[in-house]
Amino acid sequence: MKISAPGILIVLFVLFGIIGCSVKEERDACPCRLFLDLTSVDIMDCSPVQLYIMSEDGIEYEAEFNNDNFQDTCILVVPRKELDIVLWSGGDGYMDNNGLTIPLGEDSPPVYIHSRNLLAHGESVHDVVTLEKNYCILGVDFVDPDKVQGLALRGDVAGFDRYGRPVGGEFCVCSHVDSLSGLHNTFYVPRQVGNSLYLDVEEASGKVKTFPIHEYISEFGYDWKDRNLNDLNMLLEYTPVGVSITIRGWDQEIVFDVVI
Repeated sequence: MKISAPGILIVLFVLFGIIGCSVKEERDACPCRLFLDLTSVDIMDCSPVQLYIMSEDGIEYEAEFNNDNFQDTCILVVPRKELDIVLWSGGDGYMDNNGLTIPLGEDSPPVYIHSRNLLAHGESVHDVVTLEKNYCILGVDFVDPDKVQGLALRGDVAGFDRYGRPVGGEFCVCSHVDSLSGLHNTFYVPRQVGNSLYLDVEEASGKVKTFPIHEYISEFGYDWKDRNLNDLNMLLEYTPVGVSITIRGWDQEIVFDVVI
């Protein structure tokens, strides 16, 4: 059976009406399809992963991915507006809809974040998810731990906002040093902003010495703006005239002699 040209047009108009917006309607009212490429996410290591899609009106969509429901590509229907796509891994138990808060006295969780601003104004929009390491593992070792009885690492970043940006606040983690634990102490530090990282060392005599760690690691070449933060190790050795501080990382090291 042959269908005339007018008949074909009628069929097409009916199909358009079934699929989505009518060609006579405003296109801005139609939804947009968001394609999230998750192929670089290792869900075995990152589970669970929280997803938030936000606009100026608030949270448009949220979900949690784990081993059971994870797929390499996620297709979502979103409104045609400016959107913020944020995915989190490692922050489970520290997060709410406002972001991530590190309780005073605790290390940063091993948080990985993907944050992207997109204009979902067309039929579809794509985003390739890359979870970025937003914490640094700082190891502090002593050549002579018997001379030290306590440590405190202080900073002024205490979490991340809902978009994954560092948020100011009091960050402080303490560690007791003895003959067993003194050789190696580990701190998980959130991404820093500015110069505010200090190490307080309580000597066996009870005196407390403060070292501007931010200055040493900055001179070493460490950059808190790197997409993925590297880990560092610091070795402290007390000498008759002060403290020798060695910063170790990657394939280099730098020594600072501090007079105290």
